[in-house]
Amino acid sequence: MVTSADVVLVVLDGTERTRTLVRGLVDNDVRTALTSDSVRELVPLLSGARRGLVYGVVADPSDGRQVNRLFERVGQTLGAVTVILDPGELLTDNRAVSHAA
Repeated sequence: MVTSADVVLVVLDGTERTRTLVRGLVDNDVRTALTSDSVRELVPLLSGARRGLVYGVVADPSDGRQVNRLFERVGQTLGAVTVILDPGELLTDNRAVSHAA
């Protein structure tokens, strides 16, 4: 179970299911980091979000260097990622799992 003590990284996959998941996390005050390779996918979810609760990073989830930088940026902004939600299984670089606290 995810709690407000967690930092959740959600890899956006363009589906309504994932957008609903993000809204649920934010509604429950869970620090949520969003990533997508498209700024167009991030903006609607970031619009109106509470500062310090939601953070978005444009990154290609299949690029190991971008994924490493993603975890660094999220860690500096929200804290260490404790949960990774990747409904579309887009994180192809398995090193990403080693970043989760």
